Amino acid sequence: SSTCGKVRDQSVVISLYSSMSSFFDKIVDQGKEILQDPSKINSYVEDPSKLLNVGLNFIGQDVLDNLIDKVLDACKSSMGDAGLDPLPIDDITIPYSLDKMTGACAPFLKNKNSALGELLLALCTCVAKNMNIEGDLFLKNGSLSGLSQIARSAPTKLEVANNVVKLTVGLGVTNLESPFEASASIASPDFHPEVKAIVEKVGINFGVEVPLSGEKTTAGSFEFDPPLDDLPVDVDMKLDELGELEPIVKPLVINPVKKKIIEILKGEVKELIDKKIQEYIPGVNALT
Repeated sequence: SSTCGKVRDQSVVISLYSSMSSFFDKIVDQGKEILQDPSKINSYVEDPSKLLNVGLNFIGQDVLDNLIDKVLDACKSSMGDAGLDPLPIDDITIPYSLDKMTGACAPFLKNKNSALGELLLALCTCVAKNMNIEGDLFLKNGSLSGLSQIARSAPTKLEVANNVVKLTVGLGVTNLESPFEASASIASPDFHPEVKAIVEKVGINFGVEVPLSGEKTTAGSFEFDPPLDDLPVDVDMKLDELGELEPIVKPLVINPVKKKIIEILKGEVKELIDKKIQEYIPGVNALT
């Protein structure tokens, strides 16, 4: 048994020696790169905290990515509770005028070829052409889904400078959709409009700084890509007999939907991510 114990002890020593040898080999390799480039030496003299980049480079990419993924998973589960996914969109009422639609009464007629049908068609066409019959298009119960699917779109990067560890990562959410229940005050019984706002992608270049001094992690920085003022919002719609109104309706849907998304991204979504960052990366110890 004493022989077996000696063998185990030797095995542990060999394993420890191998790990330490590998560790110091990496440090030597990093040191060679620094010594071969004088400009790097000056940089390290000016900011000694950059030397920690050598050590922190041993943190695996999977460790950094898993840390950010945990933050995002926590955000996802909280978005539903916070009413962010699905996100209610305010009702939209769009007034319109029938005099812009020639023969707008025609869809009411089942048999337009009969004598009565031809007479009613002529009367309806006359009314549509000569009277300003007003109506409203109602878009209700809009609900934007997809914000909780936010995820990493690029590997997490780590850099040390000025006594601060900076983590940067690309985040993104795709295929946001907000369908509406559409109806009209004046329309045929067969009127079944479809209106849905769509955002293909929202990108966020996110960064957070973790002080090496042991102080709390600072609030994250958010750079939206594309800039939120340029966020492309599209509308997929089918208005049937009110089809001539589609060019008018489209911007009247885009503007309030875009305004709501910008408000939520700059406000509650940003605050939620910051909150979870503070929970999961409160300080530099979370990186070790």
